[in-house]
Amino acid sequence: MNTTIIHGTEHAYPAANVNIVIDVIRAFTVSHIAFLKGVREIFLANTVEEAFAMQAENPALLLAGEIEGLPLDRFDLDNSPHTFSQAAIANTSVVLKTTNGV
Repeated sequence: MNTTIIHGTEHAYPAANVNIVIDVIRAFTVSHIAFLKGVREIFLANTVEEAFAMQAENPALLLAGEIEGLPLDRFDLDNSPHTFSQAAIANTSVVLKTTNGV
């Protein structure tokens, strides 16, 4: 069986007999895992610029998020539950920016 993983919202699906689409609310899953891993707090940003401004005021903040499912340049983490589960993020604070808001 061939499997194709497609990120983002603008793309053509390959021809297939069966297509399975899995859509989970990643921001909430990421937040849950972040807190399980020991993150102290999560701040929400409406824009990438707002996230960078928050980090400029407090350089200890980690930036995490995505736009249209893709990781953001110069952000510390993406919006993947797996990434958060593997990251050393205990006792940190995170700024989260997602396409659809959080």
